[in-house]
Formats: sequence, structure tokens, C-alpha cells
Amino acid sequence: MSVPVFEQVTAGLYRLSTLAESGLEAYWAGYLASPGSDLGASASLAQTWADLGGAYLFLGSAPADPASFVSDLRALWPRLSPRGWRRLLWISNPADPASQWQTRGIDALPASAGDPAGTWRVVRDSAFTLGDYAVTVRGATLVEAGGDSLLFAANGLAFNAPGGIYAPIETQCPLPLAGAQLGCLTFGIRAGNGSSDDADDMQRLGVMLRYGEADADSPVGEVSIIDMPLFRQLDATPFDLALAFDPLNPELPQRSALAFVTAADQAPTLGFAQLSNTGHATQATPRAGSGDLPGARLSFGRTPLFDAPDAASASLVWHLAPDGLFDLGTPQQARSGDGNTRLILGVSGTESVVLPQDGTSLLLFQANGAAYLPPAVEDAGGSTLSAIGTTAWATVLSDGGNGRSYEAQPPRSPLFNAARVPVAGFLAYLNMNAATLPTLQASQQSPPTVWPMGVYGRIAASAIDQAARLEDAALAPTRRTLIGLPPPDTPRLAPTGRLRLGVQANAADTPPLGVTPSGLIAVLDQAQSAWAGVLFANMPQSDTGQLILTEVKPPFQGALQSNQLFMVVADVETFMDQGSSVAYQLTAANAIPRLLAAGVPAAQAQAIDTALKALGYPEFPNEAAFDAAVAASAGDYLAQAQAAAGLLRADIEGWTFQLSPRSWRSDALTPTLMLFKYCGRAITELGADTGAWSWPEVAQAPDGSLAPTRAALDAVIAKARLAVLDPDIGDADPLVLFYHEVLDNPQWNGVLFLNAPIDFQDMPSALRFMAAGVDRSRFYAHHIGFSLTPYTPRDGVIDLGQTAAFGLIDYNDPDDLVASTTIPFGYKTLSMRVRFDNARVVDFSAEAELMVNRLFASWLAKVDRARGNNLILTGSYQRIGGQPSYSFSLLGDNVFQSNGAALSSIDIRDCRLETAAAPVDGLLTANFVLSGRLGFVEIPGFDLFGYGAGDLVNGYLSFQGLVVAMSFAMEDPSAQHFTSGEAGVSFDTGPGASLARPASLVENFPLRLEGLVAAPDLAPAGQPPQGATPESLGFNSIGAPLDQQPLAAPWFGLSLALDMGTLGALSGAIGLKITLLAAWGPEPVAGEPPVYLGIKLGMSNALNGSLPLQGVLKLGFRNFLFETWRDSDNRLNYLLRMRRFALSVLAWSFPPGNADLMLFGAPGSPKTSLGWYAAYLKDEDKKKQQQALLATPAPRQVARRTPDSKRLARSGRRTPPVI
Repeated sequence: MSVPVFEQVTAGLYRLSTLAESGLEAYWAGYLASPGSDLGASASLAQTWADLGGAYLFLGSAPADPASFVSDLRALWPRLSPRGWRRLLWISNPADPASQWQTRGIDALPASAGDPAGTWRVVRDSAFTLGDYAVTVRGATLVEAGGDSLLFAANGLAFNAPGGIYAPIETQCPLPLAGAQLGCLTFGIRAGNGSSDDADDMQRLGVMLRYGEADADSPVGEVSIIDMPLFRQLDATPFDLALAFDPLNPELPQRSALAFVTAADQAPTLGFAQLSNTGHATQATPRAGSGDLPGARLSFGRTPLFDAPDAASASLVWHLAPDGLFDLGTPQQARSGDGNTRLILGVSGTESVVLPQDGTSLLLFQANGAAYLPPAVEDAGGSTLSAIGTTAWATVLSDGGNGRSYEAQPPRSPLFNAARVPVAGFLAYLNMNAATLPTLQASQQSPPTVWPMGVYGRIAASAIDQAARLEDAALAPTRRTLIGLPPPDTPRLAPTGRLRLGVQANAADTPPLGVTPSGLIAVLDQAQSAWAGVLFANMPQSDTGQLILTEVKPPFQGALQSNQLFMVVADVETFMDQGSSVAYQLTAANAIPRLLAAGVPAAQAQAIDTALKALGYPEFPNEAAFDAAVAASAGDYLAQAQAAAGLLRADIEGWTFQLSPRSWRSDALTPTLMLFKYCGRAITELGADTGAWSWPEVAQAPDGSLAPTRAALDAVIAKARLAVLDPDIGDADPLVLFYHEVLDNPQWNGVLFLNAPIDFQDMPSALRFMAAGVDRSRFYAHHIGFSLTPYTPRDGVIDLGQTAAFGLIDYNDPDDLVASTTIPFGYKTLSMRVRFDNARVVDFSAEAELMVNRLFASWLAKVDRARGNNLILTGSYQRIGGQPSYSFSLLGDNVFQSNGAALSSIDIRDCRLETAAAPVDGLLTANFVLSGRLGFVEIPGFDLFGYGAGDLVNGYLSFQGLVVAMSFAMEDPSAQHFTSGEAGVSFDTGPGASLARPASLVENFPLRLEGLVAAPDLAPAGQPPQGATPESLGFNSIGAPLDQQPLAAPWFGLSLALDMGTLGALSGAIGLKITLLAAWGPEPVAGEPPVYLGIKLGMSNALNGSLPLQGVLKLGFRNFLFETWRDSDNRLNYLLRMRRFALSVLAWSFPPGNADLMLFGAPGSPKTSLGWYAAYLKDEDKKKQQQALLATPAPRQVARRTPDSKRLARSGRRTPPVI
């Protein structure tokens, strides 16, 4: 060491020349000369020692303005040393105002009056305390100046520890004024309590690792403290420790520590409380420093008693923790089956450091590692260890050779060798290297990375649970992060592709496999030292079968081998580039549809299909192989092709979830997230602790922030938590179950996808129609997860069972479609909730709506307008033959009214769904088959239609088979096309099915309702109507007491049959059938519903107004007319007059004259029986009538005028109808 010299910096203030030897940049030491003294420009230690009234100064930093500092110090001196006895003064914060200085000191006077150059005596006791620790200097202790230090008599000093007081072992204790311990109180102590029954010196000194965790339940922020004793003395042999204590830097181990004396084999071998994986204790022997690495020593660490923003404002307790190098020893019995010892780092043997038997391993401790877990703070980026509390961190070094192997696996999902069954029913544990730690030699070139560790061999039983939680929450994640992931450029293994397992496999063609207790399969390289793939689910009932990531690149492997694995994947690019891949395949059957659905234009889709066809549509083991095959054909649409072809697809009873990363959702609020969780904390806790996320790079947004991913995860958790808190939601609700069984369950482990895409192409066929009405941006699986996969090892291969897959689709878009007079139909899926458990559908509910604005060509309005013009369909399911069967039922009253047509109301009472099994010409068709009741207006005086509301009864006509067909392309379900099939409607007039009004035609005439006649408008939009008329269908208008209108397409009518028997033997028993047409138009004319009454004879050979019977013999009718009358009971009766019927042969007719046939409902049973009578007027009677008319005066002449159309309609035709 150099000889200390005091150099003047300003009047009365001297700086120590050896300051640089302290190794501290800011530290300052010097001398304040007594007032009035003149020591010159420099002074020796002897000169300053003889200066009565002066003081030696030790400052936390150099004075910024020495002259001002001297002025302030002299002004403060009467308060610091009222009698002027202060001889040594320590000021920790000289840069602050003098009134705020924090000072410590020793007062002393010359032992002999008048001889300041000799021995001095301490005037009063002084203690430099640090919690339960202290260096004490008793009053009357003698002190003198040495060559380069101040020397205290040893009998006046002591070191106080929590478990005892240690006296110096020397006669004098120096306070050096040169060298690395400049300004420190130093002396040696002896640890001689190794044989004590109460406590050895390691316990008395309080040597441990200590961690603190804020108590979330404490109203005052109390901190729970976890003590982890480290060392114990193995025998009674005493050993020495060299104490150095700097009152200004008690936490710097190079300034304040108890160093082990390692010279001449004096270092003790201590029992180290950290265990091997075989449960045996290990040993630690203090070692001398090497290069920049210090020798073994004990340094001070702190722990807050209450939560505080920083250490300066905290109430602290202190402990001693190791620092520097120790030799790490292991007993023979601690070795594993391979001859090596594995030092446990966590709470189980799945994380350890391999200590070979043929090499020297070292423990390197480093003081001041963060050791306080503060309260979780919202949006703080996770709970990480804080340096408000400190203890030792460590690493393991090798002395020569290769670095020590760091092995790590999740303790709740460790790997076992699938090919080794050492004992029946048991698999051999598979040790997997996760990283290589540095060597001693490399550490001398650059400081090694140290990390926190927990030592649990001697922990108090009451602290076990809390310690385990701390390990999971902070120590293991921090340790894994600091040890680091393998570099991305580590050589990669070939992709594995999908595996052949079970009966399809044999050991020869199966790569080495590791299997976890939960059924996670690791595909390994031949050396079983690296991962080639990971299979996390087996779905034998699905087309894909296996959910396998076909590559495991080094960063991904490092994450998978985290002792506490919680990985959130959101960044697809980083994950696929640095982490993994999936298999890809398109087939001849699905290539074009899937590519189109993914947004690939038709031309590129065809080119890709052609390229794949030339290769035989192979399965590509990874993305690189797929890209090489299709990139040229895909052009700018390679990303869409990747999204279409990924084989990471989970199929659960017809529901397909596309989990391939290139297919994930990228929505800002609901992106797809993939979670790997194999640790002992709940997702609800881990979501807020981003510091515990393994491989955080794959969770980052492009700007490097974790906030968007955390927000998306928090949204899922919050939604489920709200369901739990809602008193109106039961415990069986899917979100409540998900929260309790998965999100808030520390014991759940597995792979979980949130906001997972659903493949529209592969929905259950009975439900594909629902794809047409969903908002695709909002239709996804809330979650789909995979936990336990049962397996059975057999002859070196593995039989896998069905993975316990679970999930939830929770789609909700409740806004109803709005009625329109321009859109006939619309469809929307309002909600869909499907819960899956144990790879089965266990609950299904849905609500959809078909908007019906137009039927029978009439614009409609629903009577109950609460849900618009919508038919609300509710879906449910049941199991039939072990398979889910889906059905829909119509909800509520669904009565529609027309805008003035004769068909006044449509009461839809049922809606049956029929979905095509497969698309035709790229279009999938779903039929909504409606049934219910029709209601018609009552026409006063002639109730033509008969069914509907009336004064006496509310009649109705039951119908079925009204098909509203919806077709759409699966690649674009929102483009819907609707058609209505009124022509297929059928009626049921059986007992109880329909009800006619009492005064109606159908109730008072023996008519049979045959069906509906439909004449749609065939003209293109915007063109004049085109289509059939009643006349073109063989009907002729018939006179009746009601207003009629000629009809043009579109129009509809009821076909009513009147069966009159046969025409006899002459006609070969040809039936004489009359068909009436009660027709209506869809829109009112002049405020009145347009109606039409037509008639035709049902004989196909009626020609030119005559019915041919045989040869030249014919039967003809001249005219038809409906008439009504009221009987004595004022009941309305109907009569069909068939005028001027006759048999004719050539020019002759029979009977001569006029013959009319009148048909009516038979009295007593007018609805079922036909009554008739005939009226005949012969020619002579006709002539007499004509002569009588001629004899009367000529009638008054009236001007001729054209009769109105209504009278013409009532008059009927003058010639018989012809078919």
C-alpha cells in the first residue's frame, strides 16, 4: 500500500492521496485541520495526528465546493462536537444541505495531556449499527497512528451478530488510510462454535438467503420474510473470518464483509443446504479469489419490513449472505445413476445443474441480488424481483473443461423416456440439457451471469408453502430468463412431420420420444439431447389426428424446458421464424375451396392446385417445404395459401378449429393467443406477471411492448370473472366453469388457445347455414384447450388415447335485422354457444333469425314488431346414437299481415331447416321450410276464399312446404341469395287442421281444395311483368256477385275441385270435373284487393266449347254463373248455373230449346254433397214468349253504352271454358 499523504484542497481541508486505492469513484477521505493551524500544502499522517482539534473525514462523495463545505462544516461543528472531541467523522450525504447531513463519528482525546502526537483514548462508546449487526468501539479504547492506518486496541472493539458477540483475535485493529479497505474498521474474528448444541457460527452470524414478499392482504403493506439457511459447520474445528466494515458502504462486499481465511488450508468445509436430486446435502468450501472473481466471504443483505417505494424510506432488517467463490463438493451417495450429481435449483429435481464426478465445480455467489417481490401493480409489466431487498445470487462454474449442463423441465410436465421401461409400469426419467453454464476461465474474461436461487434443505416448515409460491412466481422465471435461451442460430434438426403411433408404428421407424405425465410428446433427436417436435394433443376421431408442432427451434426448446413454463405466443412471425412450424397439406378435394376461402384469387388458387397436383398433393413437414412448392404459383398470396393449408387443426365432432399460426386472428382486441402452461400458478395470476412469461419475445407487439398481448389476455380473464361475479349466472355457465377449472386453477396445466379461428368449411353439415349470418370478424372460439392425454408404452412405441380437449364458442351479435320493403329476405346468426368437454360437444344453444319481408309477392309486416319482421329460431342439441344431433324451433308468435292483398295474414307456426350435404357449383343451399296458417279477407256477399278472420269464427287455412331457399358460397357466406317456393305449398283441410268461415263458398259448396296455383313474375328486375295468366292456364272468368280484376304475374290462387261424376258409357267413363280458381293479386288496386274467379273443365279433350263423347256426339255448355241467395234462416247459399247445355250431333242439338243445369250444396250437407236441378224451355214456348213481346208497345230507345268492367266480370263468359 502507498503511504498516505494529506493534500490541501482549500484552506483547512486536506484530501487523502490514496483515495484511488479504495476502488470507489465517488468516495472521499481527508482531514479537517483544527482552526488556526497551518499544516502547509500537504501533511503526513503523523502531522495530522498531532493536530489537536482536527478530524479525519470520510465522505460518501467529494465536496462539490470545498471552501463552502469547510464553511458549512465549521458552522455545524459545535452541534456535532460541542466539546471539540470529534476525531473521526463519517458523512454519507455531503452533497445535501448541511442541516440534512447524516453523520457518525468517534470522539477521542490524547491519552496524555499535552502529547497529541502519542496515543489517544476514545472518550465515549460508539456503535456502527446495521439492524442486528454492529461494530462497536468502547469508551477508553486506545488508538494510535501507524504507518498507513489508525490502530485501535483490540480489547475495545467487537462485532455484534444476531446470535452472539465476536471479539477481535488481533491485539490491534487497523482503520486503513490506504488500500482497498481505506476508511473501514477491520479486524479478525474466530468462528469456534461448530460443536455447539444450540447454534453453530453460521447460524449465530445469520448466514442465509433471505427473500421478502409483500403481503397482499395486509392493510399496512407488511412483508412476509422467507429465511433460507445455507451453511452449517461439519465439525468443531474453528476458523477465522476477516471483518471489514465501512459505515458509508455497508452493502458493498468489497468494503463491508466477513471474508473467509483461505490460506494454508484454513478454509472450513461447510455443509451446503442445497440438495442433490437424490436428496443428499452438498458441501461448500471457501475458495480464494481468481482474477476479478472475489474469494469467499459473507456480505450484508437487506429486507424491508413493510412495502416502500425505495430502500431509503424502508424499515430494513439485515442478514449475511455469501459472496465470492466456493468449491462445490458432493458425497458419493449423492450421485445419480449416470455417475453424476445434480444440484437442484428449484423445488424439484426437474431443474438442476449437472456436477460431473471427474471435474471441479464451483459456486460463485454475488451479493446485492434483488430479493423482494413487491405487490402486483396493474399495468406494471409483471411482478419482478425488486432491489429494495437484496441477497446473494449465484451461478455454477466449472474449473476447466466444458461448462456445466443446466437441465430444466417443468416439474408438472417432465419428460420420460418412452423407450425405456426399467420397472414394469414405470418409464425412465429423461434428462434434457437446456443450457450450458460458463467456466471459471471464461468468467475471468467477462463477468458471468448470476441468478436467484432458493435453498430449501433447511427451511422452516411454516415457510414451505410461501417459499414454493415465491419460487414459482419469481425465482424460477427470473433464473430461466437470465440463464437464457439457446441462440437462434443453433443448428436445427430436421422437421419431424406427423408421427405414426400405436398399432401403426414400430420402434424402428419411430424417432426417440419423451413423454410427460400429461401426455405431451417431445420428439427428440437420436442423441436425445434436443427437441425436433412437440405433440400436445391426439385426436383420433378427427381427420388430422395429431396436433403437432413439427419443429422445435432452440429458443422454443429453451422455453419448453423452463422450470416454471408459462409461454404466451402472439407474434406469429417470431414464433415461426425462431420457434417452430406446422405441417401443411391441401388435397384434391379441398385445395380450391380452402384457398378461395382464405382470400386467394381464383387464378392463383388454380395455379397452386396445379402445382400440388403435379407433386401428388403431399404432406409437407414444415413451412419451408410448403413454401418451396407453392411460392411461385401463389405470388403475392403466399400468406393466404399458408393460412389455408396448415394442418394444426382440431376437429371435435364436426367442429374444426384452425390452430395453425398463419391462420390466427390478428384483430387488435381479440387476437389469437397460444398459451403453454406447465407451472404451479394460475393464469389469472400469471397474466398480470409478465416477468414470469417464458420467451417473452413471442408475446411482443411490433414495438416490443407486451401491453397489447397482456390486454387481450386480461380481456378473456375479465369476461370470465364477470360471469363468476354475476348473481344471475349459475355455476354451470361455461364461462364460470372455465374460470374455476382453468383460468383460476393453479393445478391446471396444458396448452390453451384463446380467440381461435373456426373453419367455416368444416362446420357440422346441419349447421353450415349459420355461417351465412355471422360477422366473421367476431366468430371464433373463445377458447380451445388440451390437457391430459392418456398413453400406454408398448415395445418401444406409445399408444396415445384421446386428449381431454375442451373449448367454448361464445358468439353474440344480438341486433336484429331491420324490416325493409326492398329486400324480400335476410338471415342473421344472433348467437351461438357451444361448449366442448372431453373432446365432445356437451352443450349447444343458438339463436338465428330469418327476416321475411315478402311472401306470395306481397310485402309483409309482422303484427308483433318487437323483433321486426324476423322469425326467431332457437337451436338445441341432443345425442342420438352417441352423436350430437342439432335441431331448431321457432320462437314466439309470428303473424304477418299483407299490405292489402286478399291474402291478409300469414301465421308461421313452424320452420324446419334442411341444409344440403355438400355445395353444388360452389354454392351451399339451406332451405327454411315454413308451415302455418293463411288468412284471407272476407268478401261481403260472396266469401270466395273462405279461410280467415270473420265475425263468427277466426278461420284459417293450414299450409306446409313453403320453402325459402338461401344459397351462398362458403368462401363468402355474407353474399346470400334467396328464393321463395310458393308453388310447392300444400294444404291440409282435414278435421281440425283448417277452419272455414260458416258463410264461405268452401263451407257451402262441395268443393275440394287441391292446392295452390302460383304464377311468379319471370321478368328481369325493372322490366314489365312476365308470366302466366289465369287464361293461359285454361281458366276463364266466371260471373259472380263480387268485384273482379284481370290478373297479371305475379298472382296466386286456390285450386278448388268440383267432382260431378262421369259422363257415362258413351265417354268411356271419363270423369266430369270442374275446377274453380280463387285467385288474388299481391297489391291492392284502388284500395281494394284484386281477386279473380275462374273456371275450367277438368277433361283434357274439351274442344271449342264442346266435350266430345263418341264420334260426332258432343256435350256443350253455353255459360257459367255463380249466384247466391239467403234462405229462410238468412243463411247464404251458393248456386252454380250451367246455362244452355245440350247434346249435339252435327248441326242438331238435344233437347231443343234452352236447358240450364244448376248445382248447389245439398240441403243439410252443403259442404259434402252436391245437389242439382235442371230447367228446360222448349222452342214452342220460346216462340210464344217472343210473339207476346212483339204485341206490346215498342220499348223506349236508350242510347247504347259500354258496360263497366265490374258488370262484365259479374256477367261471366258466354262460351264454355276449354282446356
